[in-house]
Amino acid sequence: MHDKPSPHQEKHKAFELALRLLSLRQHARHEIREKLRLKGFSNEAAEHTIQRLDQLQLLDDLAFSTGFIRSRCRTKPSGPYKLRYELRKKGIDEEVIDQALDGFDSWEECKKAAIKKLPLLKGERQVRERKLQAHLMNRGFDNEVIREVLSELQTGA
Repeated sequence: MHDKPSPHQEKHKAFELALRLLSLRQHARHEIREKLRLKGFSNEAAEHTIQRLDQLQLLDDLAFSTGFIRSRCRTKPSGPYKLRYELRKKGIDEEVIDQALDGFDSWEECKKAAIKKLPLLKGERQVRERKLQAHLMNRGFDNEVIREVLSELQTGA
């Protein structure tokens, strides 16, 4: 029969798991905390692990958020509203999200998303435009930016 690990052993195992997770990719503090809790670690062990990782400067929510935005823009261009929503779900503070989105080129990302989606749309021009506009709104782009991008694509086409 297995005995419950001592608090020291539990903290050590939680820290090892967190290091393994961080070796795969950057994580937000909230993600690490939640993954430890899902694996059955106590709140005390999870918080101790977060503190140790902070002391070792292995957790940086701003770097995580910036990397997340960069990665998302490469694979699935998204607007600031959707990116903000996804980062909130990952437990990132609003101030950090604002810093990560500073310098984000919504217009350029919207244009990339539109150009990527446009060839996949079928139907008459107006139908395609409505579908594209809905797609871009679902991706988190502002309506004004969408109109500007669609206008440029029409005049450039």
